[in-house]
Amino acid sequence: MAADDEATRKAEEAQALIEMLGLKPGWRVLDVGCGAAHHAFALAQAGLQIAALDISRRTLAEGRARARELGLQLRFIEGDARELRFREEFDAALVLWLSAFSETPADEEDEKILDGLCRSLVPEGKLVLDFWHAPYALQNGLVPDLTTLRTATLEGEPPQQITRHCRWYVAPEVTAMLARAGFEALEYYGKSFDTSLSQREPLAAHHPLGTVIAEKVVRVVRVRRKRRRHS
Repeated sequence: MAADDEATRKAEEAQALIEMLGLKPGWRVLDVGCGAAHHAFALAQAGLQIAALDISRRTLAEGRARARELGLQLRFIEGDARELRFREEFDAALVLWLSAFSETPADEEDEKILDGLCRSLVPEGKLVLDFWHAPYALQNGLVPDLTTLRTATLEGEPPQQITRHCRWYVAPEVTAMLARAGFEALEYYGKSFDTSLSQREPLAAHHPLGTVIAEKVVRVVRVRRKRRRHS
């Protein structure tokens, strides 16, 4: 897919997210695994305060340069999605296009991502999360190997082998994981590699990717009052 087509598709998806989540100008949004920051730029242009986090220093440098070209103020952060240190700083969080969740070596690491996201959000904060959709793998006879090895070459450097982990989930598993972290799953959608959330397709077996919209649960703490003793 051409870079311009990808940017357009993700800008459309960002607009759909604004509508679906009811995002307002000035709201604080955390984009985890921001990559080329297409979503982040589109949301910033809509007046949202964006923190774009990625583990790649090179990607973040490119993002900062692009933000300067566009005249946008974004907060770029180098960090690992499994080690989020924020505390109720954001109104919404995005983990889109398998940028972190569903791409770890173990379920426990995906759980760490969800725990960190829950801590990062204010009560009733919204989360949009993509994941590999297991029914698609079963329907298409894909080998249930969770590790993919690829060879990549950067200009002027020798070929390097990249290990990519793919964890396939069904929606009830994701719902349970979200609940353990402190979220309530609200809606599920499906998409392919050439579509986006803007189509708002209900999740089905032919979708390789699932998207869940969830909300941080408000914990109600009840305090027992001591009864006064009457003399």
